[in-house]
Amino acid sequence: MEDNLIFVKTTNADLSKRMDDLSLSNKVNVDIMKKLLEEAEIQHLKVLNLSLALQKQDSLNIHLVKRSKKNISEQKVKKSLEKLGFVFY
Repeated sequence: MEDNLIFVKTTNADLSKRMDDLSLSNKVNVDIMKKLLEEAEIQHLKVLNLSLALQKQDSLNIHLVKRSKKNISEQKVKKSLEKLGFVFY
């Protein structure tokens, strides 16, 4: 009976130590996950900012193309191309 009692006590002590180790390991993992999530959020914001900048640039490019289309007549373009050797039918 005493042998069983000693066995149970040592087993409980081992289990308690393992539980403490697992608890500490979980705390470390939680900290790591928090840092990873913060870094992912920062990267997401960078991508969002770049996407917005590209949208703004695309909008500006479209505006410039439309504006330049108004300034260049089709006749001027044909004359310039004819000077370069293009033939229109």
